[in-house]
Amino acid sequence: MNHRCCVFAFSGADAQAAEKVKLGLGGFAIWAAGISDSESDMHKNQGSINMHTDSEVYFRGNTTLDNGIRVDVIVQLEADQVNAGIIDESYLKVGNMKQWGEFRLGSTKSAHFLFRAFGPHVSAISNATNHQQSAQFVPSTTPLKGPATFLSHEGGADRMLAMYVTPNLNGFQGGISYTPSQTNTDDPPKTKGMDATEANNVSMGANYKGKFGDASIGISGGYTTVGGRGNNAEYNTVQAGMNVSFAGFSIGGHWAERSDDTAMSKVDDREGWMAGVGYKTGPWNVALTWLNTTDDVSANPGEVEHNQYSLGMTYSLGAGVLVGASIFTIDLQDETMVTDLGADDAVGGEGENADTTTGGNDNEGWGMLAGIRVNF
Repeated sequence: MNHRCCVFAFSGADAQAAEKVKLGLGGFAIWAAGISDSESDMHKNQGSINMHTDSEVYFRGNTTLDNGIRVDVIVQLEADQVNAGIIDESYLKVGNMKQWGEFRLGSTKSAHFLFRAFGPHVSAISNATNHQQSAQFVPSTTPLKGPATFLSHEGGADRMLAMYVTPNLNGFQGGISYTPSQTNTDDPPKTKGMDATEANNVSMGANYKGKFGDASIGISGGYTTVGGRGNNAEYNTVQAGMNVSFAGFSIGGHWAERSDDTAMSKVDDREGWMAGVGYKTGPWNVALTWLNTTDDVSANPGEVEHNQYSLGMTYSLGAGVLVGASIFTIDLQDETMVTDLGADDAVGGEGENADTTTGGNDNEGWGMLAGIRVNF
């Protein structure tokens, strides 16, 4: 009797041997300034001087239990003046990546986004794969948000989800996530059964990373299906990417396409491309990157096409401090057709047929910027 009590007491103490999670502090702070000039159909000589900040504070910690399961806590806090105090991501990781993988539970990005392979891209604010970089410095770069963020942010919005990530099997790794609602909240959000305008999605992604002699290669693929919105958009997105590096040189690209499955609609049809070449040696990193996005922004015929070229360079000063500069050009072509219903074109009226005009949001311009990034 006493022997059993002793055994039980020892086992209980052993089960509590793992230490509680202790959060560490990290993050980054970015500041950049730029000058630009552009000319659109609606505004001529749109010269601009602007500044940009982007800062986040990370709280991270982990512990490994006696059974080998590791538990991580990740909380990311926006630290800029406008968004200060807003939680960007907050999730748990539970698993054993050497044996059976892990689960990610909470508000974070989808599997489609997690496993992307990109071509080289460098900029002073580390965001050269995002058209928003030019939108912050060149006025009226895009008439709508669609082409501004699609390629780099598809699947990148933080949503309450559950994800499974496989172990790395000879360079291959993948994951699948389920998001019940597009409303990001810690309370149980409304789903399709409660709100006909809500949507859920299933997202899958996989990649391969390997070395062949002195060369490295990365290949990715992904698929996301969004549904449950009733009369609102339902769509599927596929992505693929590849990059190769050797002796400091790198080359690669990425492609993503979204197909709108809503009956008689193509509003969410979008396609994005990026390609880049780069070279890295010691503290220096330089890359030339091309971005292209086409977007059927409305039910009207035609689409918006955005091309952007950027040449960026960074230099590491050490201790987590990075400085850089870049120059970019943008070209926006708005080919959407807008129906102009005059008095003579009203339903049941007489006279000429409905007029159509080509959208007037064409814009082209250039910009230069320089900045500093501090990782802590």
